[in-house]
Amino acid sequence: MKLHHAFLVATMSLCLGGCNKATAVAGAKFIGAAFATAVAEQAATKVVEQVDLSLQAPHPPEAAEPTWNPGAPHPSAAHVFASQTPGTWVTKAGYAWNNPANAAEGVQWQPGARHPQHAAVLASAQEGNFVPAAGYNWVDAANSDLRVVWQPGQKHPNFEHVIAADGEGQWRAEEGFRWVAPDDATNFAVVAL
Repeated sequence: MKLHHAFLVATMSLCLGGCNKATAVAGAKFIGAAFATAVAEQAATKVVEQVDLSLQAPHPPEAAEPTWNPGAPHPSAAHVFASQTPGTWVTKAGYAWNNPANAAEGVQWQPGARHPQHAAVLASAQEGNFVPAAGYNWVDAANSDLRVVWQPGQKHPNFEHVIAADGEGQWRAEEGFRWVAPDDATNFAVVAL
């Protein structure tokens, strides 16, 4: 529309001072050619603008980075869960890695493994169950929360004539026995007096 108006103004100003028909026709042809060129350029610009607009259309959102959820199960390894540290996996209590370098290779039950939150609780021989460590008993008979208490006088499950002493975690030889190596706290061997 603006170009059409400019064409008319240019033609009128060309002949305003007086011109013959030939001059007016020549001027109109010149101005008409310029008008036609301007119209073509404007049309091309509109096509380019349409293309540019389509390129600027909002793209679908990229897939969001997966959110790390501590405690979430591993996608393929049973008894493996996301730790508090993003990208790090941990085993469920009582399990150990088949290959610590590759969580996907899974885990296996480890009888005797200490519970990570309860030091005096061990994985039992039966997968998924726990037992109190030697010298301890469950606080709650139903074992609902894995709490244990030291039980002085309790017999050691692996060493005959060794019983829990009064101090937690300490052992003593039963009456009528003595330590073979009294200075070695890791040696539970006893002999009769």
